Amino acid sequence: MKHLRLILILVLADLLLVNSAMAYDIESNGSYGYTDETGEVTFYQYLGSVDGEHQVASFRKEGSTEYVTVLSCVEPCQFYTWRHFKGQSHLKTKHYKRELGLLQTEVLEDARLGRLKQNVFNGSHYWVDENNAVTVKPIKPSE
Repeated sequence: MKHLRLILILVLADLLLVNSAMAYDIESNGSYGYTDETGEVTFYQYLGSVDGEHQVASFRKEGSTEYVTVLSCVEPCQFYTWRHFKGQSHLKTKHYKRELGLLQTEVLEDARLGRLKQNVFNGSHYWVDENNAVTVKPIKPSE
């Protein structure tokens, strides 16, 4: 009985996420701003979806060094991956379970539910592959 109740709670929580409005607070030039619990706004760009995997990226510059954080999940997106880069160099990867109310969950839910527009550059989009290499992929008609 406990398992059935837990499954029902998870299904209802999933329905609330799907039926809720987008979670971003501001959109500017293809970037979507999300406010965390401290009031800080982080902007993400939707890199797209390939074979059921969704990716969003946040860019931050300190001096001449650019840091990139890539969040990704594979459908049905019960877990997500957080990858951090300094320029083109991969620094670390972490894996998290999807939890209601987390900023990362909200960003990826907006992405997977079609609430974000994919950033396209000259008919292509950036993508981080399984080897943590940043690549440029042509946009397929189905994307």
